Amino acid sequence: MGREQCPICGDRNIRKAGLIEGIKYSHGERFDLMRCSGCGVVCTDTQAGTDFIFTYYPENYKPHDPNIYRTFHVRQTIMKAFRAIVFGKTGRKSRLFMGCIKRFFSLLYNKTAYRSVPFFKGNGILLDIGCGIGNYLKQLQDIGWTVYGVEPVEKAAVFAQDSGLSVNCIRFEQAEYPERFFDVITMWHVLEHFSDPKEVLQKALKMLKDDGLFLIGIPNYDSLDRRIFRKYWNGYEIPLHLYHFTSDSIRKALAISGFRCKKVIYTIRPTDMASSLENCFTSVFNKKGIPFIRTLFLFISIPFSLLFSVLKRSSIIVVFAEKG
Repeated sequence: MGREQCPICGDRNIRKAGLIEGIKYSHGERFDLMRCSGCGVVCTDTQAGTDFIFTYYPENYKPHDPNIYRTFHVRQTIMKAFRAIVFGKTGRKSRLFMGCIKRFFSLLYNKTAYRSVPFFKGNGILLDIGCGIGNYLKQLQDIGWTVYGVEPVEKAAVFAQDSGLSVNCIRFEQAEYPERFFDVITMWHVLEHFSDPKEVLQKALKMLKDDGLFLIGIPNYDSLDRRIFRKYWNGYEIPLHLYHFTSDSIRKALAISGFRCKKVIYTIRPTDMASSLENCFTSVFNKKGIPFIRTLFLFISIPFSLLFSVLKRSSIIVVFAEKG
């Protein structure tokens, strides 16, 4: 980490947890992993500082590329209707039977989707930190939410703005919103990219209403995927990911920052395991982008993703938190 104490809990007992080689974004480069004995968080030791990480982001980085999220119109229409029925303003006002049905489908959706959707809350004002091109914001806007986004990458922010979304092209550390303004704040695979997660969490805490909800999606360092695939694990993304959390360490980081963890969802994401398999295949055979292989890996990953979720060792976790 190039520092003497943990930036999250302040503990000075920081030890080397291993040496990791970059695969996708820093092929062949090696970085030390440092573990804090106090809160358990693992950090990528960049030594040269964190700003240089921005030089590793490729031009076609997935969250910033509009072409990645193009899909069939029929599928978009079906999923829009599904989200409106299950998560819309009337989601909690249904009769007992329908309410149970909706809760079941909400659990199924949030356990398998890349980004979870909360039930409509308060005035329905939501902030997505690191919103990319704004596809998640658009989904929630379509079912009645008032949405805001923060995205530091200009081309992604401009695309979102051109789509009619209120997106601020700025780093979240410099963003200014009123205190206790948002009913829900979300961060999807973003927290691990920040140089100071504690600062980010504390800032989000101030912007959240007293009865608000905070959602975070992050790779699970304690996953069986990581133990199996090692440096090929898709959740590493070295050196873009500066921090690596387990369910325990993210609970501690939230508590230190003033939040209380409500629940942790161990997701079923066979696409993540398929990506790890593809990393192995690409490195060994020096071939990539083969559609048949990607589909094969996806089918292989489905039963294992289900099992790892049941064992609470899935590759991705989603944390629901509120003010402590």
